Amino acid sequence: MRKAIIVAALIAIISFTHTDGYSVGMRVGVKGGFNLTYYQLSEYDNSSKLLGAGGGAFLDLIIVDLEMLGFGIEVDVMYQKRDGEFFSGEERIKYLGIPVILKIHAMKNIVNFGVGINYQQLQSAKYKSVTDNNIKDTNFEFVATIGFAYPIVPKVLITGDLRAYAGVLNVNKDSSYPFETRSVDFMLGLGFSVF
Repeated sequence: MRKAIIVAALIAIISFTHTDGYSVGMRVGVKGGFNLTYYQLSEYDNSSKLLGAGGGAFLDLIIVDLEMLGFGIEVDVMYQKRDGEFFSGEERIKYLGIPVILKIHAMKNIVNFGVGINYQQLQSAKYKSVTDNNIKDTNFEFVATIGFAYPIVPKVLITGDLRAYAGVLNVNKDSSYPFETRSVDFMLGLGFSVF
């Protein structure tokens, strides 16, 4: 049900902005990439890093465009993996993530910088290949990004970014658990968008 609401909201945003003839500088696209995740555990050494992958769709609105400088907001709907290894076992968590990022666009919108928050809805969690029922259904992460968008043919851009995510909340449901766990993730992604 939540997935349906998220998809409906994204379609509504796209439809609303489309009727304005792209006057706000709307870009719609797809992206994917690789990420490196580890978990910060209180009272213990941090986990080993594991490589993962993710991808999804995005909507990038440039709300203020001042030729060499612009301001906007990007909303993604992403499949996100947050895998780490600790205590001789692998924790594999999959989320549906919705990063909302405030962005500054520079150099005629080719380079961008942003900060925001990433809402995550749990899809599955396994520790040592067994379902982990101690992972919260929702999570939030801070996100910072630096990226580019470069035209390759008329109306089509190749995009890329490097993102850093830092978990805000303890991912464990049980507050009496002997330690708190927060994810830290770095993602390198490429995509294509139209405007």
